Amino acid sequence: MTKPFLAILLSSFVFLLTNCETEKNLNNFIDCDTPMEFNHNKVLRDAQNYFQINIGQNWKRELFVANDQTRIYAADTTRNYSSSFIVDITRFKGRVVLDSIFQHQITNSIQTNPQSYLIKEHPFTYKNQQGYGVFYFENKGANPTYFLEFYIAYPEHYYLLKSILLGSEKFEENLCESMQVLQSFQPLP
Repeated sequence: MTKPFLAILLSSFVFLLTNCETEKNLNNFIDCDTPMEFNHNKVLRDAQNYFQINIGQNWKRELFVANDQTRIYAADTTRNYSSSFIVDITRFKGRVVLDSIFQHQITNSIQTNPQSYLIKEHPFTYKNQQGYGVFYFENKGANPTYFLEFYIAYPEHYYLLKSILLGSEKFEENLCESMQVLQSFQPLP
């Protein structure tokens, strides 16, 4: 074989390796390369027993129920404001289609706000269900606020898994910890 042919073959092989994507899911939406250990050993169920998450033992939590939704809010209130985050998991009644129109509406609402900046977005799969995730921040004042939002569609309802990261102190640690809490989400039969 000639050198130019081998060079083309090698270049093609490298291109294929670097451009092959792994399956997109909730677990690999955000890369948490730094190994961190968090103690989330308290299982918390929503008031109607539709889902559960794992949170810290001493976290403040609120359960909310309305005709069309059930929700869990949770946060570690022992932290100062600029190094904390809030987790908000909601199950909504009704159908949502996570198609390109839905995705465009979400990204457009972020991009049309002059104080918001889209960092990452893409569809994903969660336990054979269609999902869509966005990661963005708003710069209002001294500390930016970061948002992780994951929509997961089921035939008769959908979930919104959301984390609001307040400020940039300990940002990477808070991002990875909030992802760990969101990844603990389990719909109940």
